[in-house]
Amino acid sequence: MDKEKIGKMLKNLRLEKNMTQQEVAARLNVSDKAISKWECAQGLPDISYLNELAVLYNVTTESLLNGEVNPNESVSGNLNKTKFYVCDTCHNIITQSGNAQVYCCGKKLEDLIIEEKNTSHEVTCEVIDDKYYYTFKHEMTKKHYISFIATIKTDKINIYKLYPEQNASIILPKEKYQKIYFYCSKDGLFRI
Repeated sequence: MDKEKIGKMLKNLRLEKNMTQQEVAARLNVSDKAISKWECAQGLPDISYLNELAVLYNVTTESLLNGEVNPNESVSGNLNKTKFYVCDTCHNIITQSGNAQVYCCGKKLEDLIIEEKNTSHEVTCEVIDDKYYYTFKHEMTKKHYISFIATIKTDKINIYKLYPEQNASIILPKEKYQKIYFYCSKDGLFRI
């Protein structure tokens, strides 16, 4: 860890928040001399303060340890580049259309990779009354089920949550979709 880099970052973050060293010290319950030492690279904050500093300055603890906040490259939020994430712990579904780092339940998540279709993930589509009726030939048990279906158009994303023991099917309005995905709890993300 680079003391100079971290100290400079801590000072810049404090100034961005328009806070004095005394105000930061009061929030962390430390002396203003400790804040000064950290910012002048004469010492580093104890690990027990990292989370509080990260929350106070709206940065990640990883950024604090690296001594820099790296902004993402601007990609204008192109929905065609949407990435999906599913937390193994709480099963949250998260999407993003840029280059963000995604965390859930204290762990960094990796974006889901689109798997090759196989016979155990057969999908049929029928048009009934100007709607698409998708049916998945897939078991729907608590250990193995279709968790969600996502549709992407040029201006919006819709996520339809499915649950174990319900039918693996969905009715969608007859519209032009750029991409349709489904996520199997055991085998990953697939594109229709």
